[in-house]
Amino acid sequence: MIFRANYASVLLLLLTTIAGTHPMKAQLPSAELHTLYPAIAAAGTSVEVDIVGTNLDELKGLQFSDSRIQAKPVMLPADDFYPIRQKGNRFTITVPADLKPGIYEVRTKGYFGLSTARPFVVAAAKNKIIVESGVHSNPEKAIQIGLEQTVTGRSDADLVDYYKFTAKKGQRLLIHCQAERLDSRMDGLLVLLDKNGKQIEKNQNHFGRDPMIDFSPTADGEYFLGVSDALYRGGAQYHYQISLSAKPLIDFIFPPAGVPGSKGKFTLYGRNLPGGSLNANQTLDGAALESLSVEIQIPAKTESPIAAFHPGKPLAGILPGFDYHFKNSNTIRIGFAESPVVHKDAKTPVQKVSTPVEIAGQFDSKIAGDRYRFTAKKGVTYWVEAISNRMGSATDPYLLVEKITKPAKGDEIYTKVAEKDDPAAVPNDTLNLLGRDSGLLFTADQDGDYQVSIVNQYKNADLSRIYRLAIRAAKPDFQIIAVSERDYIEARQSYPAAALLRQGGNYALRLITSRRDGYDGGITVTASGLPKGVT
Repeated sequence: MIFRANYASVLLLLLTTIAGTHPMKAQLPSAELHTLYPAIAAAGTSVEVDIVGTNLDELKGLQFSDSRIQAKPVMLPADDFYPIRQKGNRFTITVPADLKPGIYEVRTKGYFGLSTARPFVVAAAKNKIIVESGVHSNPEKAIQIGLEQTVTGRSDADLVDYYKFTAKKGQRLLIHCQAERLDSRMDGLLVLLDKNGKQIEKNQNHFGRDPMIDFSPTADGEYFLGVSDALYRGGAQYHYQISLSAKPLIDFIFPPAGVPGSKGKFTLYGRNLPGGSLNANQTLDGAALESLSVEIQIPAKTESPIAAFHPGKPLAGILPGFDYHFKNSNTIRIGFAESPVVHKDAKTPVQKVSTPVEIAGQFDSKIAGDRYRFTAKKGVTYWVEAISNRMGSATDPYLLVEKITKPAKGDEIYTKVAEKDDPAAVPNDTLNLLGRDSGLLFTADQDGDYQVSIVNQYKNADLSRIYRLAIRAAKPDFQIIAVSERDYIEARQSYPAAALLRQGGNYALRLITSRRDGYDGGITVTASGLPKGVT
C-alpha cells in the first residue's frame, strides 16, 4: 500500500493490509504469537522450537522477515490409533549458512491468518548455542559455558540461574545479557562470583534494562555467573540470552551522524577494539573505554525505516541512517545529517556556528548545558531540534532560544524567544510514539544574533550522552506510521494485533503522523495496488 500526499513523501511502517474507515467493535479471533522457544539458531543450523499463543488454530507454517529462513512442522509417526500428525505446535527452523547474523521477525500462518510478530535471533555460523535445561539454581549445579557461546534460557520465579566458566588473568571478557532487546518482560540482573562464592561484580540496566559485565580476571580460575529477573519474576515470557565474549564492542560512535554520500573520520568508543587505545579518562560506568579513529563512507541512500526488529520507540526506528560494524563487532547506528556536521568545542563557552548546521555534542557536564550562537535573518522561520534520547542515550534534552541585542552602552541583552521540553503528546498514543527529545520553531523578527542552549535535564554526564542539535530553516514535512491494533472502547487498553481482513468485513488501521518542522497542513491519504474487491 502506498500513501500519497500533496506536500511531502510519506514513510509507511507496519502495514500489512488495508481497512475501512471505521473500526469494528465486534472482536473476531486474531492470531497472537506469544513465545517462540528457543528463539535462536546459528547460521547453517536447524533448531526445533515450540510455539505458544492464542488463536493459533490449524497452523500451517511460519513466515519470517527473510524468506530464506524456512520452517517445517515436526511430525509424529503413525501408530495403531493415530495417522501421521503434527507434534503439538512444534516446528523445525532451518537457517541458511550465508544469512547475516541479526534479529529477524517471525509470524505463524494458520486458520486466522498471520499472527503478531516475535523476534528470532540468527547467530554467527560458528557460535555454539546452549539451550538451558534442568534446575541450576545454585552454583553447585551451574551449567558450564565457554567463550563465544550463547545460552538461551528462561527466568524462573524466585530463582537464580547459575552458569560457570573458566577465564585467564588479564583477559577482557564481556558478559552480555539480552532480554528487553528481544522483547522479553525480564528486567535482567547479572551477578559475578569467584570460586568461593564471593561477589565480584553486579550489573543491571546497561543497555536499557539489559545488563552487561565488563570483567578482567586478576587470576586464572573458575567463576560463576548468576542470572535472574531483578524482581525475581519468571515464566515463559521472561526469556533471555547470555554470552561470554571477547569480541569487539562498540558502545557509541562520535560524531553520531554524517552527511549522506560523504566520507569522514569517526571515533569508535568501546572495548576490545582491534588497534584501539585505552584511556583512563574515557570511562563508562566505571570501566575504561578504548577509542579508535576510523574513516567511514556514508551511503547516499538511507536504510530507514530499520528493516530488522527494533526494540525501541517508533520514532527511534524511523530515524534515517544506516548500520555500521567494525570487523566482527556489534552494529552501531549512524544517522543521516541534513546539514554539515560541526563538532562541539568543549573549550568554548559559547560556540559560533553558521546555519544550516548539525552540531554533534556530548552532555559531559552534570550542571552546565551547551550554548551555540548563530545569525538569523528577519522573517525566516527556523527549526531547532535535539536528537539524543531517540539514539538510545539516557537523556532528556531541553531547548532554549534567546535573541541577543547589543545596546549602545552596556552588556548584551538576552530575550527569550522560545523554549521546549518534551514534544506534545499524541492523543491516545498507546505505543508511546515519542521520546524525550525536543524541537521548536521560531521566526526571527529582526536580523541579528540568536543563542540556542541545550541542557540534559537528567543531569547525568559522560562521553556516551551524545546529542545531535540541528539548526536550519524549517522544511515542513511529515511521516506516517500505520498501526494494526486490537480495538477497545477504552483506547488506552489497545495493543498491536495482527491485521486480518475477512471476506465481507473490514479492518481498522490507526494512522499516526509525525509532523516535522511544524507542519500543520492537511494530509491526503490514498491507496493503490489493492486486490480486486478491496477498497
